[in-house]
Amino acid sequence: MENEKAGAFVEALREYFRILSTSLPSLLALLVIIALGVAIGWLLKIVVREILKALGFDRLLYRTGLAALLEKGNVKKQPSELVGAILFWILVFVSILAGLEAINVEAVDRVGQGFLTYLPHLALAIFIFIVGYLLMIFVGRTVLIAAVNARLRFAKLLSVGVQVIIMAFTIAMTVEELGIATSIIIVTFSIVFGGLILALAIAFGLGGRDLAKGWMEKRFGKDFEREEETDEFSHL
Repeated sequence: MENEKAGAFVEALREYFRILSTSLPSLLALLVIIALGVAIGWLLKIVVREILKALGFDRLLYRTGLAALLEKGNVKKQPSELVGAILFWILVFVSILAGLEAINVEAVDRVGQGFLTYLPHLALAIFIFIVGYLLMIFVGRTVLIAAVNARLRFAKLLSVGVQVIIMAFTIAMTVEELGIATSIIIVTFSIVFGGLILALAIAFGLGGRDLAKGWMEKRFGKDFEREEETDEFSHL
């Protein structure tokens, strides 16, 4: 009986070492791939950060107001450092998936392939949103300055309306690129956008009434003013 127990123990020990020796190369490959991913990610983070700083990326985002928005969100990093950190963690995550794929984990393999397929769409969606946000800030300020110089009373409203329209387009394009409930988003966007255009048209008409009157008086002189007063009381 004791010999049988000893034999079973030895057999189990042999099986353990056999499995370990079979899996060891894959585990080493996993560790090496992750280590390489971390090293390359760390190097890429530094290179991208320094390039962005040299190009004035931080100053640009401070001028557009995006850096202030990040500070309000309790983000302490500089924009260039934040971009570098995001690239670092993306590369680390991809290296982990590649390492797990190397040890032939089928479920992880499927997840990894799906993620790598979706990654370009995610990157493009982030790019579209950032460009749209920067465009919204720039166009909004340009419209505000032009409207103030034209002495329009509704300058702020016009600027905000233009910004909302640009951001609505940006969000719609971003969500479409991500492929999230595309049909629902299109219908919702159409309703919101149509209502916004109608509201802006009404506001523009009400706000620009005095401006149009002043222009007509300058163009046609006092005759226009007398004619307008006559029309106002003609029904009495």
